[in-house]
Amino acid sequence: MAQHLVWIESRGQEGMRADLSNAQLPEAALQGCDLRAANLRNANLQRAEMQLINLSKADLRGASLQYAKMYRASLREADLRGVSLIGAGMQEANLQKALLEMADLREADLREADLRRSKLPGVMAQRANLFMANLREVQWPEGVLNEADLQGAILIEAHLHSCQLLDVRIAGADLRGANLCGANLIGAMGLSEEQIGRARVDDYTSLPERISTGK
Repeated sequence: MAQHLVWIESRGQEGMRADLSNAQLPEAALQGCDLRAANLRNANLQRAEMQLINLSKADLRGASLQYAKMYRASLREADLRGVSLIGAGMQEANLQKALLEMADLREADLREADLRRSKLPGVMAQRANLFMANLREVQWPEGVLNEADLQGAILIEAHLHSCQLLDVRIAGADLRGANLCGANLIGAMGLSEEQIGRARVDDYTSLPERISTGK
């Protein structure tokens, strides 16, 4: 770890980048560690204690982070493609501009997390908790968020076209400019005509019967 810090501080001129690829670290205590730009590809970090960890720009492709505790973790611009985050506790985590293609966020706790401009094409997040999360300009086409909690979430200019949003809780979410073309919001709880009026919808958007698009 010390050599990795030297590598970071010298901008790669000295020390050595941490290589934890394929490492077996279930339940590891990594709270507050600085692993910026580290290689953690295919690492097993299930149930690890990772509160306040810095993984900005780290390579976590294919890693297993199921049920990891990542409160206020920094994953800004991290590569999380194919990562399993099932049940992970990521409250207030920073995931700005993170790559999450093919990741699994089912039942993850992302309350008040910052996912601005992150990329999540096709990502599954059934029953995830995204209460008050910042999803501004997120790229999440064809995602599966059935039964997720999006109450109070910021979804300004979010790209959610063709998403499955059945039975989501979405009261108070800011949908200004959100692309919901082709999205399925049947059973959405707390969704108002005012919210839909500020979003982009088309003839293929499925809404609860009580909601009118005003067309």
